[in-house]
Amino acid sequence: MKHCARLFAVLEVGHAVIDLRTELTRTDTATTARASIMQALHHVARLFDRPTPRRFDAALSATTLAIDDLRAQLDTVRERCEERHRLQRMSSYLHFIRTALFDPQSPLGHLNSRPKERPMPRDIAILDAYVPTILLLFIAGGLLTWFIDRLLALTGLYRVVWHPSLFRACLFVCSCGLLGLAVYR
Repeated sequence: MKHCARLFAVLEVGHAVIDLRTELTRTDTATTARASIMQALHHVARLFDRPTPRRFDAALSATTLAIDDLRAQLDTVRERCEERHRLQRMSSYLHFIRTALFDPQSPLGHLNSRPKERPMPRDIAILDAYVPTILLLFIAGGLLTWFIDRLLALTGLYRVVWHPSLFRACLFVCSCGLLGLAVYR
């Protein structure tokens, strides 16, 4: 099973590398972007040749640098639509490679020395029904907004608010955002 996982990882990243090299031959990429893309491909090939944590970090940083250089070049291309589409495809291939390196279920996932983020809570079981966490946050945000709204109405602070309905909508968005940050951080 371990060998199958490695095979699929090599296959997926290999397709992205082949497509990226094909696009490199078709486009007039600036020398800095071309050099950083070639460097990233070199480091990714070395990583798959002999996986070590040092090579993983080198491949990840080289891929990130290539993405940044390509993004800088993409920001300068305005007039030629076809060239812009080629650069966007190349950027998507680099993003795919970077995402494949970050995948914790990949055979290379154990090489990632970066701190693991807390997984996002997906669903909560309520009476044998799975409810998305975000829905519960919106309900809690609505209740919090209702409570604050009643408190502001009782104190008479709505007299100084220019548009009460817009203020209530903003209050709802802010309360849901704060609850989301509290749960997902």
